[in-house]
Amino acid sequence: MLQDVLREERERAERMQAALARELEKLPRGYISRKMIRGKPAFYLQRREGDKVVGRYIPKEELEGLRQGIARRKQLLAMDREAKETLRRIGRALKP
Repeated sequence: MLQDVLREERERAERMQAALARELEKLPRGYISRKMIRGKPAFYLQRREGDKVVGRYIPKEELEGLRQGIARRKQLLAMDREAKETLRRIGRALKP
C-alpha cells in the first residue's frame, strides 16, 4: 500500500515537472541590468548564450512585464528543484 502511494506521488511530481518545463519555456531568461546612458537610466535584458553575455534594450513599456516574468521564472525554478528532489527521494524509497 505504501508503494502505491509513493508511485502516485511520483506520477504527480512528474506531471508537475512537465507542466513547469512548459511554462518555463514561455518565460524570459536572464536578468535586467540598469545602465546610465547620457544621464538617463536605460534597462537591458541580459542573458548568457554560450560563452557570451548578450543584452537587449528594454523599452519602458515592457520593463514591468519582464520583471514579473523573471520573478515568476525564479519561482518556477525553485518549484522544479523541489520536484526533482521529491522524485529522487521517492526513487530511493521504491528501490527494493
